[in-house]
Formats: sequence, C-alpha cells, structure tokens
Amino acid sequence: KFMAYILLKAAKLLNKIPKRQFCSMVILAAGSSVRMGTDKLTADINGRPAIAWTLATMQDCSVIDEIVIVARHDRLDEMSKICKKYGIEKATKVVAGGKTRIESAWLGVNAVSERARYTGIHDGARPLASVDLVKSVIELAKKTGAAVAAIPESDTVRRAELGVLTEQIDRRGIFKIQTPQVFASEIVRAAIFAALEKGDDFTDDSAAVQAMGMNVHIAPGSAKNIKLTTAEDLDIARALLGGRLC
Repeated sequence: KFMAYILLKAAKLLNKIPKRQFCSMVILAAGSSVRMGTDKLTADINGRPAIAWTLATMQDCSVIDEIVIVARHDRLDEMSKICKKYGIEKATKVVAGGKTRIESAWLGVNAVSERARYTGIHDGARPLASVDLVKSVIELAKKTGAAVAAIPESDTVRRAELGVLTEQIDRRGIFKIQTPQVFASEIVRAAIFAALEKGDDFTDDSAAVQAMGMNVHIAPGSAKNIKLTTAEDLDIARALLGGRLC
C-alpha cells in the first residue's frame, strides 16, 4: 500500500509541475577502484582527472540544475578542489558515500535540493557520456517518470558451466544498461529506501525502481559511454577523447 501511494503521488506530481522542472544529478564517486589497481576517478585522461570530464558534461548540460557528488571520506576535500579548478559551478554538495553502491545512492538522492523534481544518478567513472545523451535521458524521464541510457547487445551471448560453453542466449531484447539513470525524485527515493529495508544490494538503480512495479524506459545510450574498470579502459577513453585536452 505504501508503494502504491508513493507511485500515485508521483504520478499526480508529474501532471502538476511546470515545464521547467528542476533536475539534480548525483555523481557516484565513492568506489574503491579495486579492479583498476589505482584510483580511476583521479587517473589522468588527456590532462585532467577522469572525474573532471564526467563533471564537465553535467555542468554543460542545460537541463541539469544541480550536481551532488558522493565520494569516499578521504576524497571529499579533493573532489571539492576539482570542482573549483574545473569550474563545476553547479556542484552544490560533496557528501560521503556508504559501504555499498546502493547506500551511496541513498545518501546522494537525499542530499539533492528540495526543489528537485527529477533526480539522476550517474557513475563518476563514465567520463564519456555526451551532453546530448544525458539530455535525452532526462527528457524521457520527464515524460515517463523513469528512464535509463542503454544499448542493445550486439555480441553473441552464451551460457557456460565449469568453463565450458553451453546454450546460446537469444540477444534480441537484451540491453546493456548504462548511466545516467533519471527518475521522478519521490520515486527513486522510495525505491532505494525499500531496497535498503529489504537488504537488496542492487548494482543498478533502475532495478530498485522496477522492484516497486514501475516501468523504466530506455533512451539511446552509446558504445562510447564506457565505464572505467580496467587500465585498458583508460587508454580507450584517452583515444576516444582524441584531441580534447584540458
């Protein structure tokens, strides 16, 4: 009943709010970079730290009004300095993250402005999302209440057991989910709260929203919108950015 009430309230809110709706973007930058072996968020990409590229895109997106950064406790001051150095004027807060991704998302969505009708969540380690991509996800969320960037799977997908390939999976209708993911603020707060209450550790915020019974709509993502996970990803990001320097 509580979830149904939240969804009904959010739906009514969508119909009442004015055309220019305040949108906050939460940047998750509290990871430990274990697989990278070094801090991927401050790794150099063409003359500036990776996170600075991520933040610059959000700064340049005209439909984003506020940026909230969720960082590790020992990186709060460093993130604030990066914002100042690279002119990230929309950044209003840098808050400490939690032990898990969903805990960090919860801390982030609760730190946004009370004016935020829509709240987006984006991986700080995705520095190549374009302004157009981000804007398209936000605009779709404003029409539907929940939207994510995603790309259709193009590779052959197979199951395996004990290192041996088994059956092939039909890739039709299979999508790779990316960020940003944008939702009506009341919906994403209720969804993440419910996930925490149940002990669900979703690696994807849209899954928490879906668990409430709400449809999540797909906006076109990009193969370039990679998430920095390995050292090789840094080389790919440098190449994709090409001549773009700090």
